Amino acid sequence: MDGRTGSEIEGCGEKSWRELANWFAISCLSSPSLTLSQSLTTLRMHDVVARVTGRYSNACINRWSKSLRPSITRGKWSEVEDNELRVAVAMVGCNWKEVAPRVNGRTDAQCRERWTNVLDPNLVDNKKPWSQEVSLPLCALSFSF
Repeated sequence: MDGRTGSEIEGCGEKSWRELANWFAISCLSSPSLTLSQSLTTLRMHDVVARVTGRYSNACINRWSKSLRPSITRGKWSEVEDNELRVAVAMVGCNWKEVAPRVNGRTDAQCRERWTNVLDPNLVDNKKPWSQEVSLPLCALSFSF
C-alpha cells in the first residue's frame, strides 16, 4: 500500500457499493506483496465500512472471496474439475466449504450447484426416454383434468 488508502476512500464519497468494493479488491487484495490479513489490516476495514452504509467488513471480504477474486474459475466445467468434485464429495461429503478447496478455482457455491444439478448420482437421468410405466399414468391424469 502506498499510504493513500484514506484519501482513496474519501474520494469514493457516495459511490455505489460495487465501485467501492471493486476499488477495494483492486487496490488491496490483489496486491502480490500482501496477504489477505495484511491487506485488511493495512486498509483498516472500519474506514471502508464507515463509507459504505449498511455494509459490514465481512460483506467486503465475502464479496472479494466469492465474486472478485481473480483466481475464481468461471464458465464451463472441465472433466478434470468434475472428477475433482466427485473425489472431494466422496472424501468429505456435501460440506461445500470443505469441498471447494479440493476443486481448484471453484467456490463453494459453484461446487454445490454443479453437484446438485449435474453430478449427483441420485439425480434422475433426464436424457433417457420415459418408460410406459411412467408415461401412461401421467397421460391418464392429464386427461382427467
